[in-house]
Amino acid sequence: MSWYVKKYAEIVIETWDDDTSLYRETELFMHEWPRLAQLFQKNTPDAIDELSDILSERFISSLKILIDKNVKIDGIFKEILSQLKTKFVFVTIKSAKPLDEATQLKFENALKDKYQQNIYLTVEVNPQLIGGMVVIAPNEIIKGSLINRINNLTQCLKN
Repeated sequence: MSWYVKKYAEIVIETWDDDTSLYRETELFMHEWPRLAQLFQKNTPDAIDELSDILSERFISSLKILIDKNVKIDGIFKEILSQLKTKFVFVTIKSAKPLDEATQLKFENALKDKYQQNIYLTVEVNPQLIGGMVVIAPNEIIKGSLINRINNLTQCLKN
C-alpha cells in the first residue's frame, strides 16, 4: 500500500470528531462498494451526490475532497477501517427483541468500563432466543438467553 493512502486515511480519521460514526459510515460504504464503484468510475464529485440516501453529508464531503485529489477511494477507506479497528472492542449483542437506545447505552458503558476502550456495538434481533440475550465479546460469549437455559435444563434431565 502506498504511503499516500495511509496518509489520507490518517487525515480523514484526525478530522473526524467521532471514530464510531466514521467507522459505521466507512463500513457501510465498503459494504455498498460493488454498487458504488460504478459511480466512482465517473470520477466526478457530482456522482457522489447520489449517495446522500445512505451516507452523511460530512462523509460525502470527505469523498469529494478525495476525488478532487484523484485518490483511489476504496484503498483509502479500507485503510480507514484498518486503522480504526485498533481503536475499538467489537461486541455483538443478540437479543430476542429489539433493545431501546437507553439499554444499548447501558451495555455500551458497562462494556467500556470493563475493556477500558471504545466499544463498537452491534445489536442483532434473533427471535429464536425466545427471551434474554447473548453477548459476544473478544474471548468470551455470555449466553443469557432463555433458549440456552432450556437447552441446559434439557441436558441436565438427560443425564
